[in-house]
Amino acid sequence: MFGMSVATTAAAWLIALTLVFGSLASGVFCVLKGKWFVGILALPLAATGIPVVVACRLARPDSWWARHRYDSTTSARSLARWHPRSRRRLALQILAAVMLLVVIAAESTVVP
Repeated sequence: MFGMSVATTAAAWLIALTLVFGSLASGVFCVLKGKWFVGILALPLAATGIPVVVACRLARPDSWWARHRYDSTTSARSLARWHPRSRRRLALQILAAVMLLVVIAAESTVVP
């Protein structure tokens, strides 16, 4: 098909399925850790690797993951990282998310 051998086509499908299922799993972990924005956008962001990085990072203290999986030491680290007075961090995260969406939208536009 399109000049590709059967082995090449099978390898391409295997890579695509691995990317999709890995991204879905990362999205589920992100949602469980309270990171809804990246969890919902895990599939469109799959090629960037962002969902995997976010899924590996520390969960929000009020998330399901933190309540069920963290001991007292990790819970204290989570509380320190996501302290409510950190409004500047939240503003920077929103700015970064908007900039990321602009980059994705710019790359997806077709220029004749």
